[in-house]
Amino acid sequence: MNFSTDSYYHIGAAHLTAGKPCQDYAASHSFSDDSACAVVSDGCSTGGRTDIGARILALATIESIARNRAKTGCNVSPTFIKEESHDILLTVEDQLGLLPEDMLATCLYCYLDQHGGFVHLQGDGVVALKYKHSGLVIHRFDWAKNAPYYPSYSIQDASRYIAMLHSGNPETAVLSQVIASKNESGAWEESRVDIPIAVAAPGYKIEVSLDQAEALEFVAVFSDGVTQIGKVSGGEGMLNWRDMVTEFMSFKTTAGDFAKRRMLRGIRDLHKTGNGPIDDIGYAVIHIQPQVSA
Repeated sequence: MNFSTDSYYHIGAAHLTAGKPCQDYAASHSFSDDSACAVVSDGCSTGGRTDIGARILALATIESIARNRAKTGCNVSPTFIKEESHDILLTVEDQLGLLPEDMLATCLYCYLDQHGGFVHLQGDGVVALKYKHSGLVIHRFDWAKNAPYYPSYSIQDASRYIAMLHSGNPETAVLSQVIASKNESGAWEESRVDIPIAVAAPGYKIEVSLDQAEALEFVAVFSDGVTQIGKVSGGEGMLNWRDMVTEFMSFKTTAGDFAKRRMLRGIRDLHKTGNGPIDDIGYAVIHIQPQVSA
């Protein structure tokens, strides 16, 4: 397999009109030995300077993947990446005089190589898997009470998180996963499962087998802003998030800044109808192509 990547992030109407910075960030990278990653990070709106925290977290994730590969080759581990990126966050936080509330940001990324790969989630967001012959499968992740368990939290913070946000009841502190795909008639179908905090807090992993990777054409990761697109002037309310993901995955070409082009075109079309992103959006894509024979 060969990989190419692209990423883009866009400010939403709520932050634009309030004079606040975009708090989402997206980045991607193709490594020299036919592997790639795509990452998005979404800063907490009620945190500190989380636009800075989101950028640092996304870049720290890519750097941690590079370090993991340097040590183990293709045996990339989300546990190593989480621990390494957390160490980077602490170092940068100290060196730049940042506060813990500046580092409140989610992290959602995909890593693929010649053996397959995985998607790893710390927080919330959307994962879109576009297959060559069977279309899109979309995973949407939301924490209860819209309160993500951020990567900057340690596992020891789980009890405090449950006590403060869920009145001490761990059964309500769940990460919901909605999986959407179209049936033969073209209608969307969904299934949902609630993931307990004990499983979700360390980071939730979706395995991508080699067979699955070879059947894929694109993998995209989005911040949850893709689920908050709708009326910004004369529009008609919130638009269907599944249709928005489909729109942003409908690539005309895959050369150059293909993801940036696709999202900008989609946003321009939305503005014509009085709609657009209400929240910031981060968006990163891996394009999977068959290995070209020599």
